[in-house]
Amino acid sequence: MKMVKYAIAIAGLGVAVSSAQAQIVNGNFQSGLTGWNPSGNVYASANDSPGTESAIFAANMAANGQLSQTFTTIPGDFYSLNFNIGEFGAPTSQTLDVYLNGTLKWTPVSPVGSMPASITAETFGFDATGTSTTLEFADVLGNNNVNSDLLLQNVSVRVPDGSSTSILCGMSLIGLGWLRRKLV
Repeated sequence: MKMVKYAIAIAGLGVAVSSAQAQIVNGNFQSGLTGWNPSGNVYASANDSPGTESAIFAANMAANGQLSQTFTTIPGDFYSLNFNIGEFGAPTSQTLDVYLNGTLKWTPVSPVGSMPASITAETFGFDATGTSTTLEFADVLGNNNVNSDLLLQNVSVRVPDGSSTSILCGMSLIGLGWLRRKLV
C-alpha cells in the first residue's frame, strides 16, 4: 500500500513538471504553417534545407513576411525561446525581428548564406507578463535585395530550470516527505 501511494505522488510530480511547459504548435513546421498566423511573403518548405522543414522568408520579394502564435504562460515565470535561423543562397546575412506581445525584443542575424543552408541556434530568455504570450517573427526591411532565403526552424518555448518547474518539484518533494511521515 505504501508503494502505491509513493507511485501516485511521483506521478503527480511528473504532471506538475509537465504542466509548467509552454506549448508551441508545429514549431518544427512539419505540418507547413499550421498553428501559425502567417502574413506576407512567408511559406513552409523542406526544399531549402534538405531533411528539415522550415518557415521561409522569401528572397527577391517584399520583406513583409510575418509569423505569429499565441501560447499559454504563467505570469512572472522565466521562459526560454529557442529556434534555428539560417540562410540558403547568396553569401550574405539577413536579420529577423522577434516580438513578444507586439514589442520588438531581439533581432538575430543569420549566418552567411550557402548551399546547403547555413543554420545557427538562437536562445533568448523572457519573463511572462500575462497568462498568454504572442510570439512573432518578422522579415526585416532590406532582406529582399539578396538572392537568399531566410529560414526559421525548430521553434520552442520552455521553462528552464530554476523557474516554476523547480518550485513545483520542491513542493512535490515536500508533499512526498509529508506522505512518508504519515505512512511510517
